Amino acid sequence: MKTIDQILRTLVNDPQLVSILQPADVKALRGLVSTIDNHVFLTAGQSQFCLTLLNTIKSSIRGIEPDIYDALLTPTWSKPFRNIEYIKKMSIATDDNTGSKHILIESNYSNSFRNFMLNLYKTVPMTMITSGKEFHSPLTEHHIVELVNSLSPLGFDISDEILEYYDTICSWDQVEINNQFTLTNIADDAAQAIIMDDIGKNTNLDSLIVADRRLRHQYQIPQRLYDFSADPSLTEIIAKRSTPKLWINNTKYTLSELIASLRELNRLPILFVFENTDAIKTCASLYGLSESLVENNITDGVGIYFRLDNSSGKQFNTFIADHNYNQQLDKDLTIAGILAGTLPKFFLKSDWEPKTVIAINNNSLGVPSKTAVYATRCDLIITYTKEQPIMLNSSRW
Repeated sequence: MKTIDQILRTLVNDPQLVSILQPADVKALRGLVSTIDNHVFLTAGQSQFCLTLLNTIKSSIRGIEPDIYDALLTPTWSKPFRNIEYIKKMSIATDDNTGSKHILIESNYSNSFRNFMLNLYKTVPMTMITSGKEFHSPLTEHHIVELVNSLSPLGFDISDEILEYYDTICSWDQVEINNQFTLTNIADDAAQAIIMDDIGKNTNLDSLIVADRRLRHQYQIPQRLYDFSADPSLTEIIAKRSTPKLWINNTKYTLSELIASLRELNRLPILFVFENTDAIKTCASLYGLSESLVENNITDGVGIYFRLDNSSGKQFNTFIADHNYNQQLDKDLTIAGILAGTLPKFFLKSDWEPKTVIAINNNSLGVPSKTAVYATRCDLIITYTKEQPIMLNSSRW
């Protein structure tokens, strides 16, 4: 008697198949044969799907394969089914490029797990890798606790290193910890000096710049300073964000207003990340940025560190030269611009560091790339688009 996989090959090789079955059924049969031919064979789940499909269409394909009824009564296969290695792991990994550590979450792909992680992203910022099979999250105490609490019930194998951190963090007295890191209670003189140098020694502790810098310096502020007013300004929205990543609606706030708010918070220099797939959109973003800089009296210290092909971007390249947007990357630079997914090597060698990173009219900072990795050194990463990216935290305006 023929095996089921022999019958599958007979079916997909017969030209009559496309006229007998629905396109979706033909596609499914061909997909099963493709899996078999790739020398990985089918899983038990795929075999059940196959038998269900064949039982549904057996009357239609009997003319091509007369043995189909007998074969389905006692189905046999030419090989054993492939076993699936189920992966559910959480560990600490090191980035090969930067040497920094992050939380690594690995799992087999499924829509339900992907949706679970997207929902979890509202409280734990993450970068999704390899189509939902791998996620990276910054290594912080909060993220460790949230992820262990969320993934343990799902049967994840959590590394001893993370569990040791988790137990230590959970043993802390929350009130004591919060009080220790309240801005006015920080005892370390060096830490106090760094913070005061950043926010200004004479700055009112109720000011927005104090709220803004809490993510960079990891201090606590009174709850009233976290709360938004009834009609918050863009500056307040930025300063009181809950995580480093923030979405700003480009139909609600102009780029000029965004730059003005960042100046108010002493958030310059800025790194702008441009669209890398559409020359017309890239040009439009540069022209809009140039107008906004002029409106904010920024006419010097601008460096755009990429060029477009002259066949489609000659006007873009000329615009940069005409406006002197080719300044050297040094400590005096105010505005830098690079193409999404790229990072010129001299950025890594320079002492220049942005206080803000903005993806202008694109969602590039939500996907793995050299640009996205570089941006993580900054405590304010803005996606400035019309629509909110899927992989973004709950801070959205």
